[in-house]
Amino acid sequence: MRSKLFDPRFPEAGNGPYRLFRGVRRGLVERWHHSLDAPVEAQQARLRAILGQAVGTAFGADHGLDGGEDLEAWRRKVPIRGYDGHAPWMERVHRGEARVLTQERVTGLLKTSGTTGACKLLPLTDALVEEVQAGQSLWRLALMRDHEGVTRGSALTIVSPAVESTLPSGLSVGNNTGRMQAAQPWYVKRRYAVPDWVVGIEDAEARVYALLRFALQARITSLTTANPSTVLLLQRK
Repeated sequence: MRSKLFDPRFPEAGNGPYRLFRGVRRGLVERWHHSLDAPVEAQQARLRAILGQAVGTAFGADHGLDGGEDLEAWRRKVPIRGYDGHAPWMERVHRGEARVLTQERVTGLLKTSGTTGACKLLPLTDALVEEVQAGQSLWRLALMRDHEGVTRGSALTIVSPAVESTLPSGLSVGNNTGRMQAAQPWYVKRRYAVPDWVVGIEDAEARVYALLRFALQARITSLTTANPSTVLLLQRK
């Protein structure tokens, strides 16, 4: 039985902005609802997608993946290990080699936050971009469903630069928060209270000052950040 306090579904009824956005992403909502009704089927489809990208790669060959694995075979062939355990394949990706971890072309490298250690560089592909966008859309739809007020003002989003450097291989290195913000549709970007160029200010004090200066002259109805400590920093400033 689903909790009355939390229902992961998106009913057709709701406030105006919610209904509009739900209509735009109707196909995504229907796939989400189907995954709730048939979770095993959804999990199996996800495993097939992962295997489909891994078969025929250096990683797939090294682990004996043939595409017919079930979940138990996948667990047996691909043990859980940390980032350092993937170094032989990650280094090849960073050098620009193709078909190492995935059949897809790697379009760039994303930095992890480094909160618990040194930053890691993870490959960015079109499939990852699509999955992240889908997740963001569902999150945004739930926010609009539960808090209509967020649509009546500006959004304050704190991100890091989408591109910070480039490796000798030509692959860009940047942050997923900045990449996600840059990839938003126009109707989302128009709610941003802070111009894009502010995130590129190198001096940290000047960057926070500019961010707050723009935010204080707008009617902020939502604040989004990947790191909760950023909220405390803004309060102190």
